[in-house]
Amino acid sequence: VELEIRTERLKAIRKARKIGRPKLAKQVGISERQLVKIETSETARLTEKVVSRLSQVLQIHSMTLTGEFPVMDADLQPIQKRSVRMDVAPSFIFVGAPINAWV
Repeated sequence: VELEIRTERLKAIRKARKIGRPKLAKQVGISERQLVKIETSETARLTEKVVSRLSQVLQIHSMTLTGEFPVMDADLQPIQKRSVRMDVAPSFIFVGAPINAWV
C-alpha cells in the first residue's frame, strides 16, 4: 500500500525538529538521496512502512504527513530528548525495604 504525503510538511517538520537529512534517512532505512528526492518533489507516493517510519522518527502522526491532520505547533518544535537521571533513585525502590538491603 502506498500513501501520498505532502513533502513540504515533511521538510518543515524535519527542519523544525532539528534532524538532518542523513540522520533521518538512516533511521528510516532509506538513502539520503531518496530523502532529497522526496523533499524536493511536490508530493511523493511512499510505502506505508516508510511513512510509518518517518512519522515514528519525527514523533508525529502519519496523517500529518498525508495532510489528513493539520500541522500543530507542537509538530514544529525540536524533539525533547528523554533523559534518565542516574543520580536519583526512584522512590518506589525504598518503600518497605531497609536502605541497607540495596547496598
